[in-house]
Amino acid sequence: MIALLLGAFLNYLKYEPESKELITFDYTEQDNLFDSAGIMLKNVEKRVDSKQELLDFSVDKSKRSNGEKKELLEKSININTADIELFIKLPGIGIKTAEKIVELRNLKGGFGFIEELLEVRGIGEVKFEGIKKYIYVAK
Repeated sequence: MIALLLGAFLNYLKYEPESKELITFDYTEQDNLFDSAGIMLKNVEKRVDSKQELLDFSVDKSKRSNGEKKELLEKSININTADIELFIKLPGIGIKTAEKIVELRNLKGGFGFIEELLEVRGIGEVKFEGIKKYIYVAK
């Protein structure tokens, strides 16, 4: 038994691989196919016009036409008198956010400054910057 193990160990020490060269593969053809697939995927991806569109997860967005947002004039919406339908026309404002704005307005008895909209959950700095040119406060 010892002779067998000793023989196997000595045989292992004497063994040298036939070729010490590294085997290299040419992956250029596969890389070209992979790159081509990437180009095709890029053509299928949906293009997004703005960061605001990425942040708007409202359900009713599909019901609104894109033209509604562009029709708004600067300082055209009084946040103390606007209804939910008018708030929805603002970029990035959906039905839920519009309801929260009206609820906060009723709770406070009206807004004194447009910056008070930042208290509404769902309106952050980015969204506020996108809508502030369309809104104003009047009693």
